[in-house]
Amino acid sequence: MINLITGGAGFIGSYLAEYLLDQGQEVIVLDDLSTGSFDNIAHLVGRKGFTYYGRETQQAGAGRVELIPHVVHQFMADGPIAVYGSGD
Repeated sequence: MINLITGGAGFIGSYLAEYLLDQGQEVIVLDDLSTGSFDNIAHLVGRKGFTYYGRETQQAGAGRVELIPHVVHQFMADGPIAVYGSGD
């Protein structure tokens, strides 16, 4: 299975990428490193099934898009997040 992880060079995304690779799945990480760090995924480079696209990919243009069955989109909030729940 192919998995696309946006923000995959962040703390959570890098662990998710490693877990999926360990399960024998293919992982594509898309991260411009605006908040993540390449150090988080450096040990994954060269592993079978791992591909990283960074800032240089965005500057080059979109290119060909293929069907990817699993997309994990992560984001970092720039400020406090309101959590709505039981009304306490």
